[in-house]
Amino acid sequence: MSTISSTINALVSTISQTTSSLLPPPRRAAITRTLTDFYLTHPFLTTFLAIQLLFCGVPILLFALFAAGVFLLSAVSALVVAALVTGLWAAVALLVLVPVVVGSVVFATVVWAWLWAGVSAWRFLVGRGYVRGWQSEGSEQNETNGVKKQEGRNEDSESVEAEKKKAAAANGMVEEEEKESVEKTEVEKKVKEEKKAAECICEGDERMGGDQLEI
Repeated sequence: MSTISSTINALVSTISQTTSSLLPPPRRAAITRTLTDFYLTHPFLTTFLAIQLLFCGVPILLFALFAAGVFLLSAVSALVVAALVTGLWAAVALLVLVPVVVGSVVFATVVWAWLWAGVSAWRFLVGRGYVRGWQSEGSEQNETNGVKKQEGRNEDSESVEAEKKKAAAANGMVEEEEKESVEKTEVEKKVKEEKKAAECICEGDERMGGDQLEI
């Protein structure tokens, strides 16, 4: 009896605590006031609904608890079964994946080795002169580019020399013009000096003639 009473008290305290947490005192007071007003207004309907809820609520509550338990058990079972099925299929996939990965690694290694062997053989043949490879073509291109660059440099040097010659010719023409101008000035000076000398001689002759006449 003590065990039953303690269980009932614990259940009641749990229900009261849950009710207190879900329904605060002001809200409970408002609900109680509403139910009291409804009872005072419709006493027969209120008592009918209360008795129906009292007798039908227990089976409904038990059914709800049973349904919730079955749902939880089914969910847990489904999770466990899903985990087992997933693990099983993952193991089967690993059995297929591991050989495929190993074969892919071996195939990739073989392709890499053959690739470098081909490159080494090609370089050997090109180095011995058996095959004209990309190196010889590249060298020919370099040579042609070098010849073109040399021709361009020669053309540039020729153009520079031509410009120098033109400049030298222009300087020579300027020097010749300067020489001609200097010679002209010298000739003009000589002509002026000769004219002055002739005038001086004429004046001397005239003076000598005048002196003779006076004598």
